[in-house]
Amino acid sequence: MSKKKVRDVNAEDIVEDKIIDPDFTVVEEPEDDEPEIVGLAPVKYEVNDAKIAAIAETVKDLSADTKEGYKAVCNAISIVVSTRTGIEKHRNALLTGARSYTADVNGEAKRLTALVAEIEEPLKAKRSVVDEAKEAERQRKIGLRKRIEDMKDMPVTIILDPKRQTVTGLNELSNDLENLDLSDMGDLKGEMDAAVDATQEKITELMLVAKAREDEAKALEAQRKELAEIEERQKKDREKRDEDDRIKREEEEAKRKAKADADQAALDEEKAALQKEKDDIAAERKKIDDDKAEVERQARERELQEQADKDKAEAVAKAEKDAEEKAKREIAEEAERVERKAAEDKAEEDRLAALAPDKKKLAAYAEVVRGVALACPELSGKKAREILTAAVKLIGDANDKLLSLK
Repeated sequence: MSKKKVRDVNAEDIVEDKIIDPDFTVVEEPEDDEPEIVGLAPVKYEVNDAKIAAIAETVKDLSADTKEGYKAVCNAISIVVSTRTGIEKHRNALLTGARSYTADVNGEAKRLTALVAEIEEPLKAKRSVVDEAKEAERQRKIGLRKRIEDMKDMPVTIILDPKRQTVTGLNELSNDLENLDLSDMGDLKGEMDAAVDATQEKITELMLVAKAREDEAKALEAQRKELAEIEERQKKDREKRDEDDRIKREEEEAKRKAKADADQAALDEEKAALQKEKDDIAAERKKIDDDKAEVERQARERELQEQADKDKAEAVAKAEKDAEEKAKREIAEEAERVERKAAEDKAEEDRLAALAPDKKKLAAYAEVVRGVALACPELSGKKAREILTAAVKLIGDANDKLLSLK
């Protein structure tokens, strides 16, 4: 392990994060040297490479194909497992001391670091107060310097903004500069005064230019008003001439239109007379056609009436014949029905006479059927309810049939 170098520190050694007393001595550690670790013994195991190689050499040719060979392989496995577990146990024993040493090293480093931090933090706080004050002063001077630069650039700003290049605006700006408070400028006040004076001079030049421009603008405005008045008079004269021309044209147009209207009225009257003559002829022709059509219509109506009367007489004769034939058929059918009904009644009487012993049984069964019909389930579906209703009706009909045999 190399020896530590010791050097004296002068006042010039005050650098960032270090405010060192001139009589203080700093101990420097060589960068390439590692700290000496005390109290750690070399790592040694009972088993070494030679013993492991000897075991490997002993068991490499063993075979488990025979009974003796199998037993030898099992013994070899026991030796190898015992050797491996012994290594693990010894490793745990060695690490117990190492863990304790590591905890001691970390704890002592933490304690010493805390002691150094108690010295370091107040020193950093003192330095921060000074640094912040310096930064605040630097920012203040940057702001003052910007004010000076803005003042120097003000003439250019005015030139680039036509709205500010008026006598009134420039005069107000000059008054503002005269009343400008420069008490906070400090050692830059002289430079600021020079910038203000230069700006005032430029404003004065611009005011002269603005005054001349405004005077010229006033003169041009007066000329414009005079021209506008001349143009207005000329416009009124043109409008009067145009109005006179319009009245004259309207009078001529009215005369022309009156003559045209008179000519058109005469033409229309002549056309109306011709049209009336045509209408009278057409009306006469229409009357003749209407009379002819009426005669033909009346003739058709007479023919239709005669045919209708003939058809009616034939229909009445046919109806009377059909009614007579129908009456004869109905009399014959009624006689046949009465005869058939008498035969059916006789057959029913014979059947009831034959069923007399079973009437009581049928009556009891009818009651059972009626009970089935009354014990209907409640259904929600429309289709299911329709099916159930049809089934109950069939059961009711069957019950009525049974009861009719009593």
